[in-house]
Amino acid sequence: MALPGEIVSCQIVEEKRDWARAEILEIKKPSPIRIRPFCKYFGKCGGCQFQHLPYEKELSFKYSIFKKIIEKLKYPPEIEQIIGSFPHEGYRARARLFVNNNGFGFRKRGSKELVLIKRCPLFNKALNNGLNELWPHSDSLLKFHSSIKSVTISSGIDPEAKVFLEIKRDITQSKEERINDVFLKTGFDIFFKTENTSNPKRLVSFYKGEFAPKGLFCDGADFFQANTFQNENLITSVISFSKRMEGKTLMEFFCGSGNFSIPLALSGFKVTGLDISERGIENAKINAKINNIQEQGLFLKRNLDKIDLSKIKEKVDICLLDPPRTGAKKICKNIHQLNPSGIIYVSCDPMTLRRDLEYLIDHGYRPQETVLIDLFPHTFHIESVTWLLKKG
Repeated sequence: MALPGEIVSCQIVEEKRDWARAEILEIKKPSPIRIRPFCKYFGKCGGCQFQHLPYEKELSFKYSIFKKIIEKLKYPPEIEQIIGSFPHEGYRARARLFVNNNGFGFRKRGSKELVLIKRCPLFNKALNNGLNELWPHSDSLLKFHSSIKSVTISSGIDPEAKVFLEIKRDITQSKEERINDVFLKTGFDIFFKTENTSNPKRLVSFYKGEFAPKGLFCDGADFFQANTFQNENLITSVISFSKRMEGKTLMEFFCGSGNFSIPLALSGFKVTGLDISERGIENAKINAKINNIQEQGLFLKRNLDKIDLSKIKEKVDICLLDPPRTGAKKICKNIHQLNPSGIIYVSCDPMTLRRDLEYLIDHGYRPQETVLIDLFPHTFHIESVTWLLKKG
């Protein structure tokens, strides 16, 4: 929570051979650019890290962090200026909350304890309304808090939020029946950890625009980009980079519900989407049907941590990767077996991105350009889209 140039009194809380981490005890001399955070939970809640910075300064700060990390590559890409999010408050269309015996909220910074919240300024209006609907049922929820893994509130681009409760798998049948009895009366959807899909009548629309006019949908408890305003920029960047490469056959790893695959298919590419999530693959198939691109889009459940790329015999011109924060280490080590002419890597962590780009460089691919997109204002997350071409 310190800013460059500030003088602080601090206490070391973690020490390694090459680095140490400290907590601020007192800010002796604050930075002239420091501002008052707009959320009363800031500093306690682990959700935000940059509310004490003006937003334009935050964007510059994130750009410099990303550039410092990526420029260490042997062949660094050209890095475009970061695309800011406007609005940068009230942008979240999806959030996952945790439950304890007192209520629900986000985890404290550096802890598994919860900060109970009644309103989040990063939530859009629909999500805060959903949160308001949740609290009156807190007594019912808290009876079963030890069985509830998390609560997801989703609105996507819809004006109303839907509330989904994820129940742990290790509960008795009688307890499952009691939970069903309670939550059928609330209007919230519940789904159990062993189930692959939630109620299909409760689909959430997370995108509708130029690249998918009929819209993209998913089970509201499944993953989609929480900043629906910036998702348009993500899709635009992926399609733009794809069109600069040779060939029209594209394989997407970590395709989820088809956020990129469906728009790519509608843009003339023949797409195969792979993901370990059965819910995600089922959602992608629903989106393929809604957008009438079944012939252009094939979606398959695959464990991408164990996939053997040497067994994929079809021709692949372009590979698209959109992995979680842990990156796509195994795929990047072996992607040369598919011999694509180009690769697009969508990343939410510059450190794992750099590691994976090093593997791709070793196999003869050269990063060309990176677009930075601020998907999560006021947090440390930095989203990027990088494209690479095969050397020679």
